[in-house]
Amino acid sequence: MLKRVEDIPASLRAVLPIHAQKIYMVAFNEAEAGGSLAGAPDAAMSAVSKQYKPGADGKWGLREGGGERETSGLREASVIPTAPNEAGVSEGSVLLAAGVNKSRSREYTPEFIQAHLSRLEGAFSYADHPSVSEARERPERSLTRLAATVQDVRWDDAQKAALGDIHYLTNATGRDIMEAFRNEAVRANAGLSIYWPGPVKMKRRKIGESFVDVPLALLGEGTFDVDFVTRPNAGGRVAPLREGDDEMAELKELTFEMLQAERPDLLEAARAGLVPKLEEKPEIKPEPKPEEKPSLSEADRARMENLEKRLRQSDAREIVSAKLAESNLPTEAQDMIRADLAEAECADSKAFGLVVDGKVAQVKKLAESLAKPVKVTGAGAREDKSEFDIEAKLAECGAGIVPEKKDDEKKS
Repeated sequence: MLKRVEDIPASLRAVLPIHAQKIYMVAFNEAEAGGSLAGAPDAAMSAVSKQYKPGADGKWGLREGGGERETSGLREASVIPTAPNEAGVSEGSVLLAAGVNKSRSREYTPEFIQAHLSRLEGAFSYADHPSVSEARERPERSLTRLAATVQDVRWDDAQKAALGDIHYLTNATGRDIMEAFRNEAVRANAGLSIYWPGPVKMKRRKIGESFVDVPLALLGEGTFDVDFVTRPNAGGRVAPLREGDDEMAELKELTFEMLQAERPDLLEAARAGLVPKLEEKPEIKPEPKPEEKPSLSEADRARMENLEKRLRQSDAREIVSAKLAESNLPTEAQDMIRADLAEAECADSKAFGLVVDGKVAQVKKLAESLAKPVKVTGAGAREDKSEFDIEAKLAECGAGIVPEKKDDEKKS
């Protein structure tokens, strides 16, 4: 995993602009998280090449804006929902605001949001998004994770945003999420995030010296999911920059080092007196201290940990049931595996699936050994003892435990 752009190979950093390096890092980590470690460098360079191209000197520069294209999926974190009222509703929560997102990779227009308000009406709110690998391997969503629904979606012209009321369900997950979001500290550390799994028509638009993706239309049928997630900024929380604001606002974040790396021509012009107002060492204003977020109480932290544990156990039970349905094991053997994994938790669906496969293989091997003919000698002994109750033997022995031979079997 690349934690910083400095982790990118030096040979690439020498030819890629800083913005391209950030694109590379994000795409590399997404590919690696999806299980494609070997293909992560190719996936990262593919993402870079969508906005940049190599020049005659080997260094990469921005491409001109392209036409419309289709992409797969759409995720975008929203702002913090309102506190639940006594009726169990977070009224007027912001679902999606117009403007450029915080990662400055995507821009939502008021026209796009208003045209797709119906895709938010009646949306389900699950306890969390599926991961990239989960969305690919098991696109269905578990009802045990369903916590709320979105109703009365409307456009708010003052906020330039789609608002909706979050109605919490009365099931265990809905009650836990609602109680957690009553706490101000939880709302400060968690939020809502939209998730659209289908194709999206996009175009690119140039802002300053970089491009952003502008969604034009959602293709296919269905609605968004509006899920509860922690750390809203991880998915690209919509920033305060709105349509109509200064499109060159991002240039205010340029440092002298970035100018030296990407626009040495400007610095040369400044030194020659052609741009007298440009200083090599601009005044660095201290950044405002971020507003401290209230910490969680021990009770709230314990409630959230308990909820996460229950969700992991629910995932584990689903995987066990799916594996056993395909195993053709006797009922007693299946019950033993279920009992053995009754309290199991699944943090990684692929790894836990391998654990269940191992259990099933172990029990199948025991069943096969019990079904083999056993020759015995002695008065009244039968030649073939293969016809006995395998299920009873499994229940007697327990999964993975081979029964000891009786004395008369040892003598034979």
